[in-house]
Amino acid sequence: MQLLNLPEELLLSILEHAIVPADPRVSLPDSTPLLACRALHRIGLPVLYRTLLLISSSNAELVCHTLLERPSLVRHVCHLYSRVSTLGLLLVLRAIGHAKGSLQTLDFHLNIPWMSGRLDGSEEEEPLAAVHVRQLTVRQGTVMFPRHYVSRIATVLAEAIERWPNLEVVEIEPRILLLTSVPREDPSPLALALSRSPSLRFLRTALPPAWDPSLLAVSENPSLKRIVLTTPRLSSVSDRISSTEVDVPAASLIAKKDDHPWLVEAQKYHRLMRLLVAP
Repeated sequence: MQLLNLPEELLLSILEHAIVPADPRVSLPDSTPLLACRALHRIGLPVLYRTLLLISSSNAELVCHTLLERPSLVRHVCHLYSRVSTLGLLLVLRAIGHAKGSLQTLDFHLNIPWMSGRLDGSEEEEPLAAVHVRQLTVRQGTVMFPRHYVSRIATVLAEAIERWPNLEVVEIEPRILLLTSVPREDPSPLALALSRSPSLRFLRTALPPAWDPSLLAVSENPSLKRIVLTTPRLSSVSDRISSTEVDVPAASLIAKKDDHPWLVEAQKYHRLMRLLVAP
């Protein structure tokens, strides 16, 4: 039997194995099988654009250009992983937003410089807010940002989250989430946005070194089911995509609750502690 005589469902499964890399967060898909014939190109194109990985400025520019030229492709895009500058990420998000697309996953590293997505100075909505996201991961960069710089990022993210009705899962860089207002020490704008996010179920961030009210504010969200806290991994060797943080088991949190500065205060709040030790 010739390959093209197979049912399209089977051809789609074969192409998925041929195109999609083992870890789409670090490797680009292989588009070679789509060059064989028009039929395979038609069947496999949605697979190719299901997950986008931005690994260089030229790669991001190419993706942006393609989505602007062919907005029909945006409906296939579900997952976006970005390891490029903020400008590259915002250009792609802008193209997705223009085609009224949304994302199952948005996963990006913090990079300098962080800039506005209103690239032409218009009143156009920020690209980050215009594209609805279900799962958000903001990864920690190696650069230590000044406080005012972190505040700008937190504000933009907070505004976006306020416009994402279906956000369910958040893994966030703690310097943004735990940025409090001085001297009143109010929760960060990002924490307040998460506390009002109607579909939020899961939050993962680092265990604060000292008391901060941001996680307490987030815990007041009635839809939230679990908060996972992390701590720096002990091993000095880690792969380039995994977080440098590891989850703190619930038993360890309970054991430390009378000794750790943040947990000493956190245990005064029943719902917050219940979310921290939830299975």
